[in-house]
Amino acid sequence: MTERLHVLVVQPFAERNGGSELWLLHLLDATDALDVEVLLLKDGPLRQELLVRGIPVELREVGHQPWHLVAPAIALRRRLRRSQPDVVLSNTVKAQLLAAPVARNTRTPTVWAKHDHSYDRSLARALGRWSTRVVAGAEEVAEATRRPDAVIIPPPRPTTPPAPRETAIKHLRSIGVPVGRPAEPTLVIAGRIVPFKGVEDAVRALALPAAAAWRLVVAGTDDHSSPGEVDRLRAIARQSGVAGRVHFAGHIDDLPRWMAAFDALAVLTRRGGRREPAREGFGGTAFEAMLAGVPVIAVEGGAVVRRLHGRAGLAVPPANPRAVAAALAALHEPAVRDAAGAAGRAITANHPDAEQCAALLVEVLTNAARARPTRGAAR
Repeated sequence: MTERLHVLVVQPFAERNGGSELWLLHLLDATDALDVEVLLLKDGPLRQELLVRGIPVELREVGHQPWHLVAPAIALRRRLRRSQPDVVLSNTVKAQLLAAPVARNTRTPTVWAKHDHSYDRSLARALGRWSTRVVAGAEEVAEATRRPDAVIIPPPRPTTPPAPRETAIKHLRSIGVPVGRPAEPTLVIAGRIVPFKGVEDAVRALALPAAAAWRLVVAGTDDHSSPGEVDRLRAIARQSGVAGRVHFAGHIDDLPRWMAAFDALAVLTRRGGRREPAREGFGGTAFEAMLAGVPVIAVEGGAVVRRLHGRAGLAVPPANPRAVAAALAALHEPAVRDAAGAAGRAITANHPDAEQCAALLVEVLTNAARARPTRGAAR
């Protein structure tokens, strides 16, 4: 039996539905070629998910200031010298910011998994140079690294296909989510509830005449980075006179399976703070909606709109509730939504599954491990 590749994963976040967390779990579940241990930089539900899989986890909390990286960097250096992994997988920019200089010093190869556009102007190119290999969830996400050899490994196709629409409607109604009303089509926004995701734009769109028939379901909970955001959005809904048409569902278990219950999904990422991405990376919820035959409304530019091919949904400018309302008006007729949904299913039909994505990741990690410099080599 071939010896498994020893991989240390540096993972900065541990949310329930974070894109980097789900990408990691799906790919690790799909391969037995890796001997994995994880350095986790923030506690959360991911830690238990890893532990139940028998994956060793070391927790080293990191704050938000640059100097908060010093103690974890010292711990990582000790960890690398002690366990001597074949390669480090840095899952996001924060992970590689910590791991790259330490791994370089200990002559340990690193693979940077880049999932979004955070720090594209300030850090991406430098971290790309310091990485042995770079993987990204979409071509647009890789561009800022200036690495022509970057490998695209998207989030894989879910193992469980979406449930039929009527089944999905019945399930979501059973947990109190208002869907399936023919005269009141339902828009959904799912994922992290943070200001730069643009949920506010959807709430304000509902107050405009063009979107008067629509309801909105917000699936997700307050994120650690933006406590109180749900309460802020509730207040906007009240002030806009649409509180009765906006339902805050909280976390919905296995939401991709029930996606067909909705009539459209929105990805409305907008420019936020200095450290926040101005556009989506891969856009996992949009992909899940396309699999389920649900039209997508997404902000212009980036991988999400590219994948729509002008057929599976509509593009809108960022931070523009009026454009969102116009898109909802255009999708009001069921026949229009059905055509867009069918296009989404066709576009995603050949998307790789978890086994294919995991095999590609193993190949990249193995090639990086082979690039480990000798003790006497310059780096």
